[in-house]
Amino acid sequence: NTFLGFEAGKSNSIGNANAFVGERAGFLNSSGNGNVFMGYWAGTANTTGEDNVFIGRTAGLANETGAANIFIGSDAGHLNSTGSDNTFIGYNSGYSNSTGISNTFIGYLAGNSNLTASANTFVGSEAGRGNATGFQNTLIGYNAGYSSGSGSNNVFLGDQCGFNNNSGSYNTFIGRAAGYANYTGSGNVFIGFNAGHDEAGSDKLYIDNSATATPLIQGDFAADSLQVNGTFQVTGATVLDAGASVQGDLD
Repeated sequence: NTFLGFEAGKSNSIGNANAFVGERAGFLNSSGNGNVFMGYWAGTANTTGEDNVFIGRTAGLANETGAANIFIGSDAGHLNSTGSDNTFIGYNSGYSNSTGISNTFIGYLAGNSNLTASANTFVGSEAGRGNATGFQNTLIGYNAGYSSGSGSNNVFLGDQCGFNNNSGSYNTFIGRAAGYANYTGSGNVFIGFNAGHDEAGSDKLYIDNSATATPLIQGDFAADSLQVNGTFQVTGATVLDAGASVQGDLD
C-alpha cells in the first residue's frame, strides 16, 4: 500500500495494493484491495470496496462497498455507497448515485441526480442531470434529457434533445431540441432539428427540420397511420395490400 496525506488509509487492516493520496483519502478502508483514491477525502468512507479509482476532491466520498467504479472530478460519485461498475467523469457527475450500477456519466453535472437507476449512458454537459430512477437511457449531447426523472429506455441524441422529458419512456429523439417539450409522452420517434419540439403526446412520429406541428412526415403508431404533409411522389410500381385505401392522388 501507498498512503500519503493526513490520516490517509488510517483504518486499513488487511487491505492491500491500495494507493491513497490526500487528506483522509481512504480513511475508513479496512479490507478493500486494489483501490486508487487521490484527492481531499476521496473514498474516505470506503471499507471493503475493491478496484475503485476515485480522483478529485471528495470523489467517491461515501462509497462503502461499491466496486470497480471510476470517478474522476471534484464530487464525482460523491454519494455512491454500494453502486458498482460505474464510470463518472466530470465535476459533480453522478453526485447522488447511491446504489445504481453499470452507469456511464461523462460531462459537467452529467447524471447529477441519479439515485438508484442502472445501465444509463449520459454524455455531455448536464446530460441526464435530473434523472433519478430512470434506467437504460442513452442521452448524448449538451442538456440532453436534462429534466429526465423516471423515464426509461429512451434514446436522445442532440443538444437539448428531450430536455423536459420527465417520466416518458421508449422515446427516440434525434436532432437538436427534438422532443424538447415532451414531458410524459412515451413511444415517440422524433427525427430532425426541433422535430416534435412541442408535441406532448405519445406514440407519435415526426420527421422534419423545424418545430412545426405539421411536419413533412407525421404518424401515429397507436393508430397505424402515416401522413405526408407535402407532395408525395412514387417512382416505380405501387403495391397495396388487400383492403388498403389511398386518399388523394399518387403522382
